Amino acid sequence: MSDNERDDPFQVKQLAVQFDYVLYKIKDKVEQLAETTQASILKEKEQQDLEIGRVKQSISRDELLLKQCDELESEFEKLDQLSVITGEFRHRIKEVEKKLRGKKR
Repeated sequence: MSDNERDDPFQVKQLAVQFDYVLYKIKDKVEQLAETTQASILKEKEQQDLEIGRVKQSISRDELLLKQCDELESEFEKLDQLSVITGEFRHRIKEVEKKLRGKKR
């Protein structure tokens, strides 16, 4: 039996060293996973922020198109009103012409 075996027959010191090494490896792996997770989260956030920006731009364009459609609809309504007014005006002019022709005879 060697001196080491007599001083530490159950090899507790060697077990403690191995245990510390395992803890070190676990800690190292956890840190590595944390860094990878953080990088993945940041990348995903950047992609989401870009997508949100694109959606906001699209919404702005759609809102502008809706406003232009509303303005165009308003112009068509004005044209419809103008058509009614000119139709009534033509009718009145024809009535006046009939009266004038009737008086000429």
